[in-house]
Amino acid sequence: MTVLLLDSDPNRRKIVAEALKRFEPAFEIEVAAPGSKVMHRLSGDGYDVILDCGQPEKDRLAMLRDIQRRGQLTQVIVVTDEGREEEARRAMQEGASDYIVRTEAYLTTLPLVVEKACRRCRLLAELQQLRESEQSPDGSTALRLRSGEHSPQRPAEGPKLAPQDKTIKLPSDSSEALRDALARMQKALEEVNALLEKSQIRFDNRASALEQAVAEARRQARDMSTLNAIADVISRSSVLDEVLSNALDKVLEATETRIGAVLVLDEEARKIVITSQRGLSEEFVRAITDVKTRERTFLWKILSGNSLLVDGISPGSEGYGLSKEMEKEGIGSLLGVPLSSKGKVRGAMVIAADEEGHLTSHDVDFLTIVGRQAGLAVENIQLREEIWRAAEAWLEEIEEIAEAGEEEWKLTDETDTTEHPPDTEDHEVQRQNRELWTINAVAEAVSQSFDLDEILGNIVSKLTAAMGIEASWVYLVEAQEEKEPELLLKAHRGVSERFAQGMTRVRMGEGLNGQVAISGEPLLIEDLVESNARTRLVVEQEGLRSFAGVPMKAKDRVIGVIAVASRIPRQFAPHEVRLLISISNQVGIAVEKVQLYHQVREYAEQQEKSNQVLQEINSMLMESQAELEEQMAAVKKAEAEIQQRNRELSALNAIATTVSQHLDFEKVSVSAIDKVLETLNLAYGEIFIFDQKAREMILVVSRGESPQFALGIEKFGLGEGLPGLIAQDKKPLLIEDLASDTRFIRGLNSELEKGKSYSVIGIPLFAQDQLVGAMDFFSTEGHQFTPPMMNLLTTIGHQIGVAVANARLFEEVKQGAEQLRRANDELQELNRLKSDFIAIVSHELRTPLASIIGYVDLMLDEETGPLNEEQSQYLGVIERNAERLSRLINDILDISRIEAGRIDLAMVPLDVAEIAREIVVTMQPQAQAKGIEMTISMAEGLPLIRGDADRIRQVLVNMLGNAIKFTSQGGRVEISGWCLAAGEQPPPPGPELATASDWLLVSVTDTGVGIAAEELGRIFDKFYQVGGFAERSGEGSGLGLSIARGIVEAHGGKIWAQSTGENQGSTFTFALPVPALSKAEGIEARPIPEIPAPTASTVMERSAVLVVDDEPDAVNLLQL
Repeated sequence: MTVLLLDSDPNRRKIVAEALKRFEPAFEIEVAAPGSKVMHRLSGDGYDVILDCGQPEKDRLAMLRDIQRRGQLTQVIVVTDEGREEEARRAMQEGASDYIVRTEAYLTTLPLVVEKACRRCRLLAELQQLRESEQSPDGSTALRLRSGEHSPQRPAEGPKLAPQDKTIKLPSDSSEALRDALARMQKALEEVNALLEKSQIRFDNRASALEQAVAEARRQARDMSTLNAIADVISRSSVLDEVLSNALDKVLEATETRIGAVLVLDEEARKIVITSQRGLSEEFVRAITDVKTRERTFLWKILSGNSLLVDGISPGSEGYGLSKEMEKEGIGSLLGVPLSSKGKVRGAMVIAADEEGHLTSHDVDFLTIVGRQAGLAVENIQLREEIWRAAEAWLEEIEEIAEAGEEEWKLTDETDTTEHPPDTEDHEVQRQNRELWTINAVAEAVSQSFDLDEILGNIVSKLTAAMGIEASWVYLVEAQEEKEPELLLKAHRGVSERFAQGMTRVRMGEGLNGQVAISGEPLLIEDLVESNARTRLVVEQEGLRSFAGVPMKAKDRVIGVIAVASRIPRQFAPHEVRLLISISNQVGIAVEKVQLYHQVREYAEQQEKSNQVLQEINSMLMESQAELEEQMAAVKKAEAEIQQRNRELSALNAIATTVSQHLDFEKVSVSAIDKVLETLNLAYGEIFIFDQKAREMILVVSRGESPQFALGIEKFGLGEGLPGLIAQDKKPLLIEDLASDTRFIRGLNSELEKGKSYSVIGIPLFAQDQLVGAMDFFSTEGHQFTPPMMNLLTTIGHQIGVAVANARLFEEVKQGAEQLRRANDELQELNRLKSDFIAIVSHELRTPLASIIGYVDLMLDEETGPLNEEQSQYLGVIERNAERLSRLINDILDISRIEAGRIDLAMVPLDVAEIAREIVVTMQPQAQAKGIEMTISMAEGLPLIRGDADRIRQVLVNMLGNAIKFTSQGGRVEISGWCLAAGEQPPPPGPELATASDWLLVSVTDTGVGIAAEELGRIFDKFYQVGGFAERSGEGSGLGLSIARGIVEAHGGKIWAQSTGENQGSTFTFALPVPALSKAEGIEARPIPEIPAPTASTVMERSAVLVVDDEPDAVNLLQL
């Protein structure tokens, strides 16, 4: 058994080869990598099986088609990976005999598949060898049929379990724990969906492969069974009509048709004879046997050696002359094949079906094989009948000759009682008697044996003695393939062995014997010496002088030569020539009959051997059928398990979906219990929740037909009842027979009296390794729960445990959210009160503070009288602190407005560069007082922005004020401005700016105390100052930068700070968007008005001012 192993992986080739050798040491295994050399290897029939373990699909299909084209019997087995079964099925459509999926255990079944394929290849090869004599040039049809061509059918679809694609939307107020729990549930749901999809794909693939394998096996079994039955009929019967009638019945049964006929050509009567027919009307029979218009008739096409399938009545073909008849008979498909043998058509077999498409190309191939089988039977039966007819005629002729010879012999013996010299008449009688005796002896020799060498040896001996000559021999014509026929010496007398070896083979037309064979006429030579040089050689070697040779004929065809020779020159008399011709005719008939006898005997032996092979094939098919039935039973069992598994996965998927979509535990529990009861066909189910405080199991859901003993029991302590035991042990509990368990007796007797028996299973429910409850299920069928069911219920228990935890967590979140809402409401109320308080306090503080500052200014201006130095000093302290307090109050009011979103902006086109210059001029004295150098660097042509001039001035004042405040004497402060085009970004650590507009940037850089990296993130927070500066200096409220940030962001801008560390200085930058402003549109910056110094002409000598205020001190101040 030779196997070619194709695999690109050398390690895998070695493993597979070793597995095959371990299984069957007789395997002759050759390994090769897929490639162009493979097709060259397949040019002969050297392999029983090709094991294709990874060839590209294109190369594999090309190899299969080449094998089919060559008519090879090599069986191809495809080894494919999981998920690529469709490629293997396409390979089977192209002629592959089988395929196997490469799983973990595939090396266990692979040797069995290979051995079966080897046996199949050998049996097909032996069957083909037995039938080579009857195969026409297109005999590969039968091999294609056996090699497994088939049209795959779509397998019945299994249950479709569409994965659920659910996205869980979390409430905005969900806690982080709830989000984690729901995320885990989402992941579990995705895993279940993936498992379902994978299970569905495997189910579809296995169902499809199984259905195709079963259909192919059944079709092959049907074909082989029918062929075996027909061969059995042929071997048991020699009556042609009986054989053909039985063959037709077998074919109709196999093809599931009811109409058919067998027609045989009668060459002598030159007509077509219907030997048997089923379901055909006389009118259709006359139509089908009409071959007057030869080239257009259905039967003529078949008798020309073609198989023909007419499926429906197409307008182009017109039913090959049978359109009307087919329509009238109600025939949808018509199939005809020739009965042929040795290339000669001997009849036809026709079958028909009512509906179109019933007969297919598979039926054409199958019926073609039957046609050749029946054609060989017709030939053999006709040949057998012809042999017997010829033998009977020949025996009658021999008996007549023998009777005449005996009468003459007796007459001679009775009348010749006295001696007298023989006269001419007596000599003639004796001669005739010798001739009759010779003919009789020849007939006897022929009739007593079927050994051709023995017959011919006896004939030359009797002929030599009867004619009184020295030598005689017999040649037979031997046909040779692709060569001219030759004469083969079969018997001789009176010549030396050396001479006989030299004349063993003679070409037609060569020498004396070849001339007789080629001319078909007797050749008589009186003296060979006078002939050519070749005959002189015969004279010199054997001393033969005269020669007489006659052709041996059968049915006007020369099949050999009989010759006699004498060592003396002589002339052969006419009666001697007639004797030779008579004997040659008898011998010719005998030779043909003996050859026919051997052919019949050889055919019988071949038929017997064929029957043995067919019986072996039938036995193998029966074994295969038994194996197939076992496999079918296993597959049905597997299908049932898969379907149950799919139902379980569907239930698990539905429960997981419900758990992920709902936080209502009661709804989730009811859905889960109902799904379990439906899927596992259970009677009753319950879910209990574990109360941590009371240490009790509390019933929350019960569904199904409740047992009487379970009614009214809703709480169980630890260790009490089934729920209590589950909670105590914290592991699944299975009770196969509740009645036999002494722990559960309450109310059980009443149920047992009704003939009911319960088995029960309990599953604990966990969430994050904490017991949260339990569920139990009852069955009234007893001992029903299996380990897979327990695994399923445990998995469902995990889901429900998560649901319990989620429900509790959701309730906690709801309570927490409600508390947060109430707290938030309280905080909002407090914030409102705070804002009101700040507004009231600020107003109440600013009014007296204004009076204080005003009166202090009057006193410092000595409007109330002269002051000494100490008084001026004290009033200066009061003025500075009052102004400081005023700024603090203003800052608090600004920050409260910013936080409340109530800051009012008067948006106008602004020239920020001009505002910056103004502020630098204003604050220059403050910088000079500390010995700080302050510079300004603004880029030329800075664009205008839209903003509130006072608020932008406030931002710059705060930034410059901070820079001066945090810079030591001798330091430097610089304010700069520039523009970024749309799409450009500031260098790090600047924020990302929108790319839709240009940006104006202003920065204030100082060489002051700097900012530590850990403080940069808090620098804009309220009341925060760098490095506790406020404690060291006692200055500032820590609100300036926070206010600046609020103002910048209110303008749609951004502000940030950067510093390389303490004592390294710092830079504060803000960016404001530049709108599409244009002076051409009349938009210009409003100039900062200059307030002229008062002059005498502008001062009124007498002014009248109305003061309205609820503070008397303020009114008094303004009056002064």
